[in-house]
Amino acid sequence: MKGILAVILICAAVIAVLIGTLLLPNGWRQDSPLYPIIKLGSVECPMDYTDRIAVFPRPDLPFQKNITYWKPEIHYQTERDSKLFINGRYITNGTRISISPDIKSISMKFQSGKVTENWTLFFTTLPVIEIRADVIEWHKNFMGMMRIFTPGIQKTPEFIAVKQKMRGTSDRDPKRPMTISLFRRSDALLGMRDDDKWVLDALWADPSYIRNRLMFDLFRSMQGNNKSIENYAPDGRMVEFFLNHRYVGIFFLMEKIDRKLAGLEQNGLIYKSTDRYMCDFRSSGIVRPDMPPEAGFVIKYPKLHTEVDFEPLQDLVRFVARADQKEFDNKISVYFDMDNLIDHTLLLWAGAARDNLTHNYSLVKNPNGPFHILPWDNEVSFGCNNNKKRLPPKHHLEKKANRLQLLLLNSPRYRPLIVKRWKELRKGLFSTDSILKRIDKYYQQLIVSGAAKRDRKRWKPEYVPIEDEFKFLRSFIIKRMEFLDNQFLSTISDS
Repeated sequence: MKGILAVILICAAVIAVLIGTLLLPNGWRQDSPLYPIIKLGSVECPMDYTDRIAVFPRPDLPFQKNITYWKPEIHYQTERDSKLFINGRYITNGTRISISPDIKSISMKFQSGKVTENWTLFFTTLPVIEIRADVIEWHKNFMGMMRIFTPGIQKTPEFIAVKQKMRGTSDRDPKRPMTISLFRRSDALLGMRDDDKWVLDALWADPSYIRNRLMFDLFRSMQGNNKSIENYAPDGRMVEFFLNHRYVGIFFLMEKIDRKLAGLEQNGLIYKSTDRYMCDFRSSGIVRPDMPPEAGFVIKYPKLHTEVDFEPLQDLVRFVARADQKEFDNKISVYFDMDNLIDHTLLLWAGAARDNLTHNYSLVKNPNGPFHILPWDNEVSFGCNNNKKRLPPKHHLEKKANRLQLLLLNSPRYRPLIVKRWKELRKGLFSTDSILKRIDKYYQQLIVSGAAKRDRKRWKPEYVPIEDEFKFLRSFIIKRMEFLDNQFLSTISDS
C-alpha cells in the first residue's frame, strides 16, 4: 500500500510540473513567445523566460592556469522555426563554438520572421539548482521536481521528486528561503552528508552573501582535532537557483539542524530560540510570572513531544535567571558543555553577531549529557546590520547580551579560560590572516562565477558593488580583531 501511495505522489508531482510548464495561460511563456531551449553538448541550460537569461555551469575554472578553449556543440529548439545568431554570426544546430576561459557570457539572438528575442547565456563556476512546481504557497508544503547542474556535468540531470516549504517569519522579503525534502530517497548533495532534508538559504540580509557560511565554517573548525570539543554547525555550498523558469539568484544550500547534525541519540532534544526578547535567560517564571520558563523556544526534535520534554530547558532557564555569580560559577558546568559554550560566545564576539545574542540559536541535549549550543542565521554579523546599515568594528555587544553570556564573561572562574582560548584561537583559526584568506576564497567564487552581479541585478541593484562590500568586510575584520585584542571583554558588566 505504501509503495502504491509513493508512486501516486511522484506521478502527481510530475503531472503538476507538466501542467505548470505547459498549460498556464498567464505564465512565464508569455514573456518568451519563441520559448527557446538551449543545450551545450548534451546538457540543457536552466532558462529564465522573463529576463531571457540562461546560466550554465562550465566545466573549466577561469582562474586555473593552462586551460585550453572549451568547444561544446550548441543545440537549440524553439516554438517556431527560428535562427540563432551569436555575435551577429548565424549558428546552425550542432555547431561547435569556442569559449575561452575569460569569457563569462555570450549574447544570443533568436529570430523567427518579425519576432526577435535577445538572450544572454552566462557561464558560472557554481552549481545550479532548478526547481519546478505548479503551486507555491507561503508556509505550506508543495510538491515539485528538482535537478542539480554541477560544473563539468556531461548530461542533463534527471528531475527528482521533492517536497518544499517556504521558510522564515516574514513574507515581506521577495527572495525567500525554503526547506527541501527529497521524496523517499536520501542523497549526498554536492559532496555533503547523505540526507533527505535540506535548506536553501536566501541570504537576503547580507550584501556579501558569505557571512552565514563564514560563521558556520569558523564554528565547526574551532574544534579542530580536539574530539572533546563538540561544535556542531551546518555545512553548505553556494549555488545559483532557478524556480519555475525564473532566475532567483545566489542561495546557500545547507544541512538542517537535526538529530543527525547534532549527534543526538534517539531520545535527544533540540530546542530552537525564536523570540529575541524572550530567549535571554531572564524571562523565566521568577522574572515574568505570566510566562513559562521555556517561553520563546520551540521543540524541533522530537516532533511528537510532551510537556515533559520541556523540563530540561525549564531547569536551565530557571538556574541562569536566578543564579548569582558564585552559584553560576559552581554549577553551570552541570548544565552546559563549557568548551562549546565558551567557543560559541567567542564566535559571536569575533563576528559582532548582535542578532544572535538572544535568539537565532539552538540548544541540543542528550538524555544524560549537558547542553550544547548551535549557531543559526548569522547574516547580521561582521558589520552587517538588520537595517542594512553597517556597524563599527568597535561595536560593543554587552548591552544586548543575554544573562548566560554576561555571567560567563564576568566569571572569575571562566574568564581566564575565555582569555586563554581567545589567545589560542588568535594564533591559528582566528588570526587575521587566516580569516582574510577564508573570505578571499569565498569572494573568488562569487566574482569568478559572476553570480554576485546577477543576484544584485535581479534583486538589489542599489547595493554597493560586491568588490566594495568585501573591501569593507576585510577592513572590519582587521579592526575588529585589533579591538578585541586590545580591549578584550574588559568592560563587561551585568547591568
